[in-house]
Amino acid sequence: MALFWTFAEGLILIYMRWGVLFLRRGEGRQRIFLIFCVIIFFFLICLMFGGENYFGRFIDLERGHNLKAYRWGLWNFFCTLWVILEGIIMVYVLALYEILTPHLKKSDLIIKKEKRRRTRSGITYGIPVLIISLFSLYIFYEYNLLSIIDKNVIEDKGIYRISLFYIRICGLFWILFEWIVAYVGIKTYRLMKES
Repeated sequence: MALFWTFAEGLILIYMRWGVLFLRRGEGRQRIFLIFCVIIFFFLICLMFGGENYFGRFIDLERGHNLKAYRWGLWNFFCTLWVILEGIIMVYVLALYEILTPHLKKSDLIIKKEKRRRTRSGITYGIPVLIISLFSLYIFYEYNLLSIIDKNVIEDKGIYRISLFYIRICGLFWILFEWIVAYVGIKTYRLMKES
């Protein structure tokens, strides 16, 4: 299910990116981006199904809390990935709204090539900041969890509760991004209906 959800979010992201590229440049070619997405998805499949065998060579995943910490760390990684994908979708939805608003207000749905703005948008800075900050949060959280496991005697329930708290943090970000997408989507729909 984790891979299916990642695939679904990735597909939405690809279409949102295509729409922004098409409206900004008049073309929606993204072959390199698609190849990059397929390669990343292949690595995620390998991580999901072969990660324990691969990381088991370096870390003892046979006994103790290591296996439980690894599995929760993998689940937290996918939760972080979903929030990042949803955040990038949010940035693209905001970019689409920014592109369409002036034209929809004028009842002009045809965006002429010479009138397209070449300025840098929130996409240029928003996506890297989003990716770096959320992956930094994941690394910080997992590093501290592993430090606690390494230094102290912690029960399985402790690992469960600490990991569950991280999932709740991701859930808050995910809900925030979803609400922004819904709000901007409704605004765009109303503009289109009025024009």
